[in-house]
Amino acid sequence: ALLLYEWLVKQKKICSIRESKWEFAAKISALIARKHKMISGREYLGEDAFLIVACFEMLQEITLSIRPVSDKGVIVIVPRTPFCRVAAGMVRGCTVVSQAKEIVFFSGFPDLTIWLDTDPKDAYQRQLIRGFDVKSLSYLEQYRVAIQNILAEYNHIRIDGSQDINSVQGIVRQVVIDRLWG
Repeated sequence: ALLLYEWLVKQKKICSIRESKWEFAAKISALIARKHKMISGREYLGEDAFLIVACFEMLQEITLSIRPVSDKGVIVIVPRTPFCRVAAGMVRGCTVVSQAKEIVFFSGFPDLTIWLDTDPKDAYQRQLIRGFDVKSLSYLEQYRVAIQNILAEYNHIRIDGSQDINSVQGIVRQVVIDRLWG
């Protein structure tokens, strides 16, 4: 996302990258969970409630922060989409996936969704190398299936994310050029 943003800036496009790291409900539920000697906000709220709350927070972000800016012609890049949120809930066994989708897409769908479909083994290795909070290989495999199932219902562009970074960047740039200037 950051590489795309930097490239768009060089193209003299007005753009913004939006990735909210502060999720109010997640932080507060985690604090309350600790008070009850629980590990996480998910444990405190339960997976279904946690997903619904997270989806409402994402809808709020889209409605109040992203749409008003994009409606003015600014290109807004959002690395973690509503599709990601719902897929994570599916992997965690949530039973309220249809409600979650209805909530996060209440204000409409993203104008352009690019899925960097990366082999879970490659994704796992990249997370280790970059020092990210590493999900298990099993989780990544389940997540890939979940995101694949969700995106099958929606318009999106799939790019093989297992290719080298320069190839992926070139393909993403071409998709954006076709979409913005095509």
